[in-house]
Amino acid sequence: MRNRHLILFVAVLAVGLGACTPRPAPEDPSTSTPALTGPAPSHEHETHSRGYKKSPLPTFITTQDGKTAAEFVRIAATPDSRIDPTPTSTWKRASRLLTPELAQEVTNQKNQIGGSWWRNLADNDGYVAISITNLTGERPQAPGEPEPTGPEKIFEVMYKQRLHQRGFIQQDERLYVWVVTVRDGKVATFETDH
Repeated sequence: MRNRHLILFVAVLAVGLGACTPRPAPEDPSTSTPALTGPAPSHEHETHSRGYKKSPLPTFITTQDGKTAAEFVRIAATPDSRIDPTPTSTWKRASRLLTPELAQEVTNQKNQIGGSWWRNLADNDGYVAISITNLTGERPQAPGEPEPTGPEKIFEVMYKQRLHQRGFIQQDERLYVWVVTVRDGKVATFETDH
């Protein structure tokens, strides 16, 4: 993961968030959130963002590697101003899903900026939630293609995001795509389209 990916991530996220249309939506803490499926946290005291809790893993994802890729994006794309100093801090929270090499790279990243959109979200006790809309890489995409095999599998995780802040929700209509490579059950590389 290079610094240019981080800078590109922040720049595109800021532009994408600027295109969001705010709409008032009172958040009712008494409403229940859907049951979450997929890999359970392996650490007893692992912290999840409010957005993670409102971003269920879709039931159409059927393979363990597909669930790992989607779970990584589910954690990494849902920053919460209450627990994350920057939006990319979420990548560290997802380190249990990463290869040791990638976990070390993510932990030691130097360029942790958030930009004005993040400051606005933080000033308004905000967080990001996502809806995973599609995942490619589990099965052949065209008739006659072979089943994905081998130790490395490449997935495209597609999602839309919502920004929650002080009673308002901004629905971003843009489709985000992260390319996630899973090797031996762990995320080995990822690229964001931000």
